[in-house]
Amino acid sequence: MSFNIKRDIITDTISVRDTLILPQTQRLVKGGLSYNPLNDVIQYSDGLVTRGVGTSLPGGTFVFRPHYVGPTSNNIFGSWAELCDAIKVDTGTIKCIAFDRSLMVDDEHFVIPVGEWDMTNISWKIDLCMLQQPPVEIFNLIDVSDGATLNGLCGINGPMMVLYNSTVQPAITVSLETDATMSAILLTSGASIICTGTQPFLKLVQGFYEIIMNISPTIGNGLVPVIDVVNGAQLIVPMFGRAVITDNSFSGAGAVFFISLTPGNEISIPLVQPNITGTKEISMNYTCPDVYKRIVNPVATDDQTVGYKIGDMWVNTSIDKYFTLVRSDVGAAVWNGPY
Repeated sequence: MSFNIKRDIITDTISVRDTLILPQTQRLVKGGLSYNPLNDVIQYSDGLVTRGVGTSLPGGTFVFRPHYVGPTSNNIFGSWAELCDAIKVDTGTIKCIAFDRSLMVDDEHFVIPVGEWDMTNISWKIDLCMLQQPPVEIFNLIDVSDGATLNGLCGINGPMMVLYNSTVQPAITVSLETDATMSAILLTSGASIICTGTQPFLKLVQGFYEIIMNISPTIGNGLVPVIDVVNGAQLIVPMFGRAVITDNSFSGAGAVFFISLTPGNEISIPLVQPNITGTKEISMNYTCPDVYKRIVNPVATDDQTVGYKIGDMWVNTSIDKYFTLVRSDVGAAVWNGPY
């Protein structure tokens, strides 16, 4: 098989669009990548049709590029509504929306407009290595409008802060115990959620749900809790890779279980989470010390039964002092300090 190499040379640099221009007969080979000179895009073939790759993720990737007015046949959309319409007719089971700010000004936010947006089997992603060009800013802000819903959203991946400013309803409501498509959401690679209105981002009404946090995600520290767990529902929060749970993260009378699986996570619960009235448990599956941020001093019942272990540090941020745990006996924990 023969092929040509397309190379763009711009100001003595080689663009990232060095790609294969395959003969037409080879463009429908399943898994094949080809360059479409008409739209200046890279395409991926599933064996039947070719579609624009959009980012470094092949197939099933839909690019939201505000201000874009070109052809949508390459899976790049300037309109959020048009993008969501295209996702509905896509036959893939797992899909990704890549947020591309290449046409935006430096301080501009992505905006999710008002509407009921079905995000079933869909994850959001900010790709640091995009085929078009790198993002202008490393950290991106996404405003979810008052009245927008995102039921079914599977994950938020990348350095993005999702600002939810709703006074109407949660962005995601989990209400069916057997709703398999809503069993978990993954927050990873710097994803952050803050609520700035009066409604939580996610409300767990019934059943079991997981919020999996990995690689420096953060939730909380807004005006209202991010997650509301209704009485009778159960939420489990596995934490990896320096995950951070801050003030105003959770509320409700349901059961919330926090499982810290790697060292270095920051947890501001349960004592500074007055909105949680239900069950609260912290479980630690390792022996390395952890740092806990509180607004009160530790007491003797802050012991091994709730996950504290010898060497842990307790920081009272209201007085800028810290304590260290030297004994974790049940009901007789000894915290040295304040220092």
